[in-house]
Amino acid sequence: MNTSFAKQLIHWHLKHGRHDLPWQKNKTAYRVYVSEIMLQQTQVSTVIPYYERFMATFPSVKSLALAPLDEVLALWSGLGYYGRARRLHAAAQQVHQQCRGRFPKTMEGLMALPGIGPSTAAAVLSLTYNQSETILDGNVKRVLARYHAVPGPVESTSTRNILWEYAKKNTPKEDAQIYTQAIMDLGATCCTRTQPNCTVCPFQNNCQAYLLNSIDDFPERAPPKKKNPEHQWELIFLIHDNHILMQQRPLSGIWGGLWHPPQIEDGEGSLHDWLRLHGYTKKDLSKQIKEKSFRHLLSHKTLIMTPHIVLLSQAKKPKGHAWKWVSLPDWQEYGIAKPVERVIKQLLHQSINTRRPI
Repeated sequence: MNTSFAKQLIHWHLKHGRHDLPWQKNKTAYRVYVSEIMLQQTQVSTVIPYYERFMATFPSVKSLALAPLDEVLALWSGLGYYGRARRLHAAAQQVHQQCRGRFPKTMEGLMALPGIGPSTAAAVLSLTYNQSETILDGNVKRVLARYHAVPGPVESTSTRNILWEYAKKNTPKEDAQIYTQAIMDLGATCCTRTQPNCTVCPFQNNCQAYLLNSIDDFPERAPPKKKNPEHQWELIFLIHDNHILMQQRPLSGIWGGLWHPPQIEDGEGSLHDWLRLHGYTKKDLSKQIKEKSFRHLLSHKTLIMTPHIVLLSQAKKPKGHAWKWVSLPDWQEYGIAKPVERVIKQLLHQSINTRRPI
C-alpha cells in the first residue's frame, strides 16, 4: 500500500477539495447511490440541479421504488443515458422489496443490484460507511495514468487492469471516505482532461507524466472512432386543442420508456403516407409547417431530425398503438428526449409571442 500517496492527497483535499456538494449533506447510502448513478458520464455542474429536484421528489428509496417509471423518467428528462434512470428505478424496487429498504453493505450485495459495477459499489461503501474499497471512475483513471505514466488507452482491458492494481495499492485502510472523495476531486478540478492545473497538484514532484513533460500524452487517447452514420428522422407533431400526440417508446433501445411523437425513419415513406396510413384525411388538417432540420448526436449515430408541425381540426388516435394526447402546458410531467423537448419549447414560445393557440 502506498500510504504516502493517500496522505498527500488527503492533505490536499482539506484545502482544495469539494466539501459542499448536495450528496455530501445528510449522507446516506441512497443519496450517495443516486449521485453516483447520475454522475456516470455526466459533469457535476450538470448533475446538481437534477439531483436536487430528484431528491426533493424521491427523498427515500421507498418513494423511488413505489413511483411509476414515467415520473422517474420525467425528472431525468434532459440528463441523457436514460438506461441509468431505468436501472436506478429497478434497483430501488429490489432494495425495497428484497432488502427491507436497506442498501447492502457489501460489494457483492450492491453489485447484485441493476446498473451497479465494482467502482460504483465501492464508491457507495466508501463514501457512506468509510469502508476501504477501491474506485476507478474516469477521473481516477486519468490521475493514475498520469501519476504512473501508464501507457495505452484507458478503455483497453490491459490498461484498465494495470490501473486497478495501482488504485488498490493507493487506497488506504483508514480515512477511505476522505480519500475516495479526494481522488475524484483531484481529477475533476485539478488533473483535468485538458489544461490541468499542475501548479497546485500535491503530486507535482512525483507525477511521472509531469516529470517527463508529457502531461498531454497521458492517458493515451484511443484511436478515433469511425464517424457516426447519419440517419434521417421526420418527427410529426400532431397538435389539436393545445394537446400533442405522443407515444411511449419501448423500454429497450434509444430513449427507452420516454414519450415521443410519431416518427418516420429513412426509407419509410413520407409525412402524407403516414397520415393516410393512420386514418387522417385532408379535412382533418388545418395547417402544416415544415421546420428547419437539425442534428442530434448520439454515441453511436447522428440523427438529422426534421420536425413537421401538423395542426388538426379534430383529434384522432392512430389504431393499434398506445398513443396519448398530452397537454402541451403539462409536457414536463412526461419523460421526453432532449430534441423533442427542444421542439416543444419552441412551439410554446411561438404560441406565447403570437398570442394564438397552437
